[in-house]
Amino acid sequence: MATNYFIKNHVIVTAVDESIPGPDTIATSLCNMVQAGIDSGCITSLAPTFARIRTDLLTTVDARFIGEYPTATVTGTNDEIVTITIPSGCEPLSFTVIGSSSYVDGSDRRTVIFEGNGLPGNNGLDYLNPPTITKVAMPTVMGNPSDSIPYQYDLDNSPGFEIISVGTSSSPSIGIRFTNMAALQNKHLLKFQW
Repeated sequence: MATNYFIKNHVIVTAVDESIPGPDTIATSLCNMVQAGIDSGCITSLAPTFARIRTDLLTTVDARFIGEYPTATVTGTNDEIVTITIPSGCEPLSFTVIGSSSYVDGSDRRTVIFEGNGLPGNNGLDYLNPPTITKVAMPTVMGNPSDSIPYQYDLDNSPGFEIISVGTSSSPSIGIRFTNMAALQNKHLLKFQW
């Protein structure tokens, strides 16, 4: 998706020493400099984008990022593995995976894998950079939280989560497996932040 930028026509002025701008001053249009950065791909976005990058009956993935759009796929029995690809030119800020515990298979696990050249670190054990993780139990499948039916925010060690893989210098990635998903009852929200 293209983004339209509107910049007032100001200039950057370079003057010799502290002289007053005059005939010996070089002026460059700030508008032209920024446009050249956009055209060359050095500037892809000036503000974070929030987008739903995957949705179906079983799994929703929301992303907050700067630059190029990430993508998400779901594979495995009963949507057990969510893979989020972060391309070059994408600066990831946070991802939210929303699903239903009833669709996680009999292993009672769900795995979320982040991969791609835009992923910060995670290109070897020396550069392991896991995201901060928050878990939310949503006890009603479609209802809003209330005093009598609250969503439970970060349930200690249930479900637990484990790092099960880390990438290489040519292929950055990190795999995070959640165990005991039944602890999140009906519906769950998993939040990842860098």
